[in-house]
Amino acid sequence: MKPTIINVIFAITLIIGKTFFNKNFLKFFFKTAFQLDELGWSKLNNRWAYFFIFLAILNELVWRTQSEVTWVNFKVWGILPLTFIFTFLQLPMINKHKI
Repeated sequence: MKPTIINVIFAITLIIGKTFFNKNFLKFFFKTAFQLDELGWSKLNNRWAYFFIFLAILNELVWRTQSEVTWVNFKVWGILPLTFIFTFLQLPMINKHKI
């Protein structure tokens, strides 16, 4: 359950930061690593927020429908590769919006 809560907190932070405070937290933390235009930062922020929501839902599904051993293996060997794959899939968009 803890991964679900953490992923929901990350998603909410990204969404609320952009929606209510007009602050893109990904840009704030990664502006020295990536030089993107505003549309690129906005897309990246939204994609990560939705990905965190996806991970939270997926974690809940696995936790509630599978054995504890399967769930632990999913947390260790499933979430990390999914995150790497998702990150890799963001590279074309990042390259497209580079300044």
